[in-house]
Formats: sequence, structure tokens, C-alpha cells
Amino acid sequence: MTQVDGRACWVLPGSADPLPDVFPAALAEHYGVSLDQVIAWCDAGLAQERDGRLNPFTVCNWLSQGRLHLAPALARRWRSYLQWFRPFVQGRDEQRVYRWQRQHRCFFSVPPVQWHWWLPLVPNTAYQYCLEDRLERAQRCRVGGVSVWRLQGTAEEALDVQGHCSVRVESVRALPPDNAEYQSLYAIAEEFVSTFTYGYRRHRRHAHGLECSEDGSGSCLDAALILAQRYRSAGRPATIVGGIIANDALANPHFWVEVGTCHGPTVVDPSIPAIAKMLGEDWQAWLAAYVGGMDARRITLARGMSPLPGVLPHTFNWSIGEVMVQDAAGSWRNAWPCIDWVCGECQGIFNAQIVESQGSA
Repeated sequence: MTQVDGRACWVLPGSADPLPDVFPAALAEHYGVSLDQVIAWCDAGLAQERDGRLNPFTVCNWLSQGRLHLAPALARRWRSYLQWFRPFVQGRDEQRVYRWQRQHRCFFSVPPVQWHWWLPLVPNTAYQYCLEDRLERAQRCRVGGVSVWRLQGTAEEALDVQGHCSVRVESVRALPPDNAEYQSLYAIAEEFVSTFTYGYRRHRRHAHGLECSEDGSGSCLDAALILAQRYRSAGRPATIVGGIIANDALANPHFWVEVGTCHGPTVVDPSIPAIAKMLGEDWQAWLAAYVGGMDARRITLARGMSPLPGVLPHTFNWSIGEVMVQDAAGSWRNAWPCIDWVCGECQGIFNAQIVESQGSA
């Protein structure tokens, strides 16, 4: 069936990958530059695959580390990402109600014989209230005390699903800067972000469960995993939280950390300050806002990673979905890399209504 990663026993999207390796000419068209410019990038050290193709994740990361002047379109996209979150850092975020048209797909080069797909329900939290959540063809079920959507089907049924939800989100600043616990949380996060390099990559799963980057660079999931472990090493409980950026153009999955304090669970997001650092901004000002602070620019989907039935020996990260598929030989495999949110084709439409301003414009 679809390509399998033997090391991790995962199904991979293979030829159905929505973001495949491409030749330089296609990359030049995507970035709005000339073919000669892309060739110059390769001559300057941009890594190519053996057949001459270029990996889109590798290209984005290479350009993002001090070379954004070579790709104005990518530079504009990164700036638009920070602009979406800037009102929160400036203290003028708004409470919002989002109506989110959910779209989810799985990418397989050969349809599986059977499949079971879990997707998160939108939960209520201290800063978020779900008004409505519906998903076509899905059934609600409880897993590890958490409510999730479950879909199942056969090869004849389309592995795509749509739904909609309405959710009210408000920005929160749980701890003041002069609070001793805030200062402790900030110091650990500052040390981490100062040496972390943000970038995209394809995640893998090993027999022991989660795998994260160990070279000081990685995705928002890597950042959350590493920082959570540092907080645990300092004696604080820490949980990974997953969600989605509530913006049509930026509708990527996102991960952050929820840390235990004497005042209750407190949010810390290391990735947005890391992106600010990458773009040459005052990243410590961004970090100051995102230690103990939650913006109204995202929708929270799930906390932690309760085991899912049939996902052995461990789930990978069902907070943004997980899928198990059966091949023609009768073997069941984890196909998390084939979910659109993982392989880079995440889509959604968000209509937002501002409910209340949290500060002056």
C-alpha cells in the first residue's frame, strides 16, 4: 500500500504528499524568483536531494535563517505571522467569537482497507468556551476521560471530513511580571529560547513514543516538548497543549505548554518569541507576554496525550488528530504523517467577531 517508514512502522503519504520535493524550476515559481536565483541558493549551500529535487521544509528553514532578503514572498509571510499576534504583545488584544469551518484530510497513495480516525473536540478552558462543534460522519466518544471525535470507514469512503464550530476566546494574562513564579517560569523559557532555532520538519515516532529534536532547532512541537521537560526537571508539572491558529492564511496547528503554579495552570508559548528572534525583533518582549499569557488568536484543541485504542505502544500526538489504517495484508499501522495538519496542507475558514477590546488601539 502507501509507503511505510520501517523504523517507526508508520504509513507515509508517499506520492500523495501535498508538499513533495520539487525541482528548482517549480520552487522558483512558488517563491516568485528566477531559476537562476534558486540555482544560486544551491551553490551557496542549500541542500538538494540526490535526484536534484529540493525539500520544501529544508528550503524554508535555510532561507529563514538570515537569508529572507533572498525570498521577499517568504519574508512577507513570516511578518504576517507575527502581525497576527502583535496586538496581544502590545496589550490591545480582543475577545473574539470564531466560527470555524473545519476541513480535515488524509493523504494516501493507495487507500487503506479500513481506517479509524480520531480528531479533537473543541474543549472549554479558562480562556475559551465552545458554543457549538459539529463534524460530518463523526461520533463523539470518550478516551482517557477526554471527549474526541471518531470516524471509521473502508477504502470506498473518502478520507476527508468537514464540520463547523463556534468558540469564544479571550486573552488572558495570568501572572504579573513582578510575581516570583512568573520570574521563575520566564528565566527557564528565556534560557531555552535564546539557543533555540525555529524551523519546519517532518516528525517521526519511535517505539518509546514521542521523538523530538535534539540539535537545538525544530518546530513548535519540538519547542513545547523540550521546554515542558525543562519545567518538569525544575519540579513543575507541565503538559503539552495543541491547537490551531485562527486565521485563514495561517491556519497551522500549534503547540505550547501549560505549567503548574501555585495560582493554577499557566500558559507558556516559546515558539512565537523564537519566530520573533528569527525575524530580528525584540524576542524577550514577546516572551514576556507569552509567559503566563494567552492570546485570543488561536483555538485550543486538546491538552496532553491520553492513549488511544489501537495506537500501540503509544499515541504520537492525537491533540491534532491520529489515524490508524489497515493494509491489504491485514496489518494495522499508524498513519499520523498522512494527516493534513501534519504534512502541511492544513486548511480552515475563520469568521471572527470582536466581542470586547482588551486595551486601547
